[in-house]
Amino acid sequence: MSTLQARHRGHNIPDGVTTFNEIEYDREGGVFLNRTKLVLLVIIVFLLTAFSAFLGRYTAERQMRQYIYRDSFVKKADSGVADSQIPFLAVEPESYKVFLDPKLYAADGTVSKHDVDYSGRVEVIFRPKTDTSVISLHVGLLKIDGDTMLKRRLSMDTPTEQVLKDDSKYELNTEVDESQETLTVTVGETLKSGHYYSLFVNFTGIIGRNPEGGFFKVVLDNKEAVKNQWYVATKLAPRKARHLMPCVDNPKHKAIFEMSVVRSKDTSVIFNTKVRATEPYNDNLFVDHFEKTGLIRPDSLGLFMSNFKSNPIPTDGSLELTVWSPDSTDSIEMITDVVPKTLDFMTSYLATNFPTNKLDIVVVPSAVMTTAESPGLIMIKDSILGTIHKSSMIEYQKSVELMVVHVIRQWLMPLRGLDRGSNEDKWLNEAIVNFLKIVNIDHIKPAWNFGTRFPLDTIQPVMFYDSWMNSDPLANHEHNIEIFKYKNSVKGTSILRMLNNTFTENIFKQTLREFVHTEIYKYKDTISFWTLLDDNARNKSVKLPESSAVLQIVNTWMKNKNYPLIKLQIDGDDLVVKQFRFDYEELKPTNDWVIPITLTCGAAYSTTVWLENNPETRVPGYISASNGTWILANQHQTG
Repeated sequence: MSTLQARHRGHNIPDGVTTFNEIEYDREGGVFLNRTKLVLLVIIVFLLTAFSAFLGRYTAERQMRQYIYRDSFVKKADSGVADSQIPFLAVEPESYKVFLDPKLYAADGTVSKHDVDYSGRVEVIFRPKTDTSVISLHVGLLKIDGDTMLKRRLSMDTPTEQVLKDDSKYELNTEVDESQETLTVTVGETLKSGHYYSLFVNFTGIIGRNPEGGFFKVVLDNKEAVKNQWYVATKLAPRKARHLMPCVDNPKHKAIFEMSVVRSKDTSVIFNTKVRATEPYNDNLFVDHFEKTGLIRPDSLGLFMSNFKSNPIPTDGSLELTVWSPDSTDSIEMITDVVPKTLDFMTSYLATNFPTNKLDIVVVPSAVMTTAESPGLIMIKDSILGTIHKSSMIEYQKSVELMVVHVIRQWLMPLRGLDRGSNEDKWLNEAIVNFLKIVNIDHIKPAWNFGTRFPLDTIQPVMFYDSWMNSDPLANHEHNIEIFKYKNSVKGTSILRMLNNTFTENIFKQTLREFVHTEIYKYKDTISFWTLLDDNARNKSVKLPESSAVLQIVNTWMKNKNYPLIKLQIDGDDLVVKQFRFDYEELKPTNDWVIPITLTCGAAYSTTVWLENNPETRVPGYISASNGTWILANQHQTG
């Protein structure tokens, strides 16, 4: 316990009377404040509080600049702004309700070859992330009508009819910046964070003839009647959803969409989801209302209008599969044969249902557009659809490969939302698709021996291009030259085949299942895939390098150009495994790669050794264990 003593300073103060100023305090242990110290403490607390307030205000101001200054909003679609530069938005819509009325038809019911207009209305449903009075949307080349309206809504699920009955009125100032392709709506009062609002925007646009324009029309000029040979389609990636409707058009943004489209009785409309209801509109027209999508990027939406013929194809599950084409054609025989089998096998292999409850495959003339895909909708060129009777075996196999790839990509659509600042994300997505393609074709076409032929048909030609000193590592995936794209795609697939063989097919399949089923929707990068594979391998007691995780192993293959050459040497009873960087002129020892080496001998003895950043490793006693018979490394050519 502390003690307290008071000493008078020589003043003539009566006993028992003291003043605060005239007493000195000695304290043994504990803490005691006299008035001077107390005043200093108050000043310090005041200064700290003021500094904290200043720092908080400065931080908040920096965060709010992206709301205040419109120049920080996303640039034009063709500006090439990196995804990582897209700013945080105070108003990021959670849902869109879109109504489109294309003016396609002439009085005789035919479709004009010229550009046509369409009118539209979108209800943008949002909750501000912070108090704000500014709403910004991309509008591309759309024309915005003047009767934009803002309403309060009770919740996300409040019917639009009830929202429109709300008596609240907001003063709005709308401004379209054509150079930035944005619509800015300034509200006369502050919109509260966490409250739901609906912004109603009426607009008009043009359905042009340029397939790269976002929303386009094709009239096929041949001997057939024009009204039987036309279609309207969207091609919205990258950043062209703004040309279809007002929206926040960037790759980081996802929302739920409800689409309604006006059509004639002879026209079919295809969207990413099924038709929920159809009702009469006016002038003998109808309007199709589609089911809600899941969370999806605006530029991943797909819309297709035509009077193509529909060909329903039976499947083993509840999935509705339909092929659309301008004419009855035997080219869909390949689709009928390959797609249902692929859907069935991939559902089983990934232990995950098809992402949507329907799949529409539209066959279009190759001369007018390239292949496009979005959830539940694939548009393919008729030139890729070979038939087994009219094509060579090689051509038919290529057609099957392309069709299988399009279907498999449907499971991996969420990867499009990952951070594209990482080159690893880009090559891994393609590598997974190609790996699954090999596994799938081996199952549905076992006589082709597709996986067995992969090293000879595909890997060895790529090794030629990857052997030169001017080759680039896999991490430099930004090359647009076709040969680099092809090389990197095959090299990435080879890495996955190596890991599948090293860690066993069951472990690799389990990792793919977990990644596609859960992790792909949760993470914003692909490191989670390597983490999952590492965890699953160690949980199953697979032999791994002591000081290298799976990600570190993969990095040695991703960040090094060329490829290693492995040599086996016998030293007494030991087997010595060495790695070299392959070079046509001179082989140089290297320790750049972490390499799993599978050794098999005639005595049916098999083991895996790791070259872990070492030029060589020694396998003691392997010669005796092999009983002096033959020794084979990399038996299935998966390294």
